[in-house]
Amino acid sequence: MLRLAIASLVMVLAWSAQAEEVQWVNAPRISFGDAVPEASQPLASLDLGAAPPPGSSRLFSGDELRTYALQSHESVSNLQIPQSVRVKRTSHRFTAKELEALVRPALMSRLPEGASLKGMVLPNTFLSVPDLRVGEVQMPRLPKRVGSTRLTVVFELVAAGALVSRLPIPVEVQLDERATHFDLPRG
Repeated sequence: MLRLAIASLVMVLAWSAQAEEVQWVNAPRISFGDAVPEASQPLASLDLGAAPPPGSSRLFSGDELRTYALQSHESVSNLQIPQSVRVKRTSHRFTAKELEALVRPALMSRLPEGASLKGMVLPNTFLSVPDLRVGEVQMPRLPKRVGSTRLTVVFELVAAGALVSRLPIPVEVQLDERATHFDLPRG
């Protein structure tokens, strides 16, 4: 009796493991074609929602996919939809050196004349999408005094034209007399 129960449990687990398909997406949104690659247009371009965060996944049941298709008045009678589809977001674990190479040029272009970068405190690793770029750089006003100052610069990281995350990085900047002058003369 115990052998029969174990055998049936193994068969159920093996069946459920085979029933789930895995698809990878590297976009901010999931389309029906991402979940079911065999789908043809216009069904393939049907939007299923936001993609999961980098390194995460979203599970769609076959019934859920059929419901999305029927709500958009598309036929799925000739399409084989799996019992479940796990859509995973591609990711890349950036090292501190890779992060520095990504953010340093954007920061250097924002520093005024007479300001030099002394150092940055970067995380050891940062998980995000592979094709990451720096968008906006939000930097507070620099003080109008000579010397070293610490501030936090916020980098907006984008991929495929969409904001992926904001990364605050503490930096230390050395200011000389050229950086302390006001843009407009007083008076």
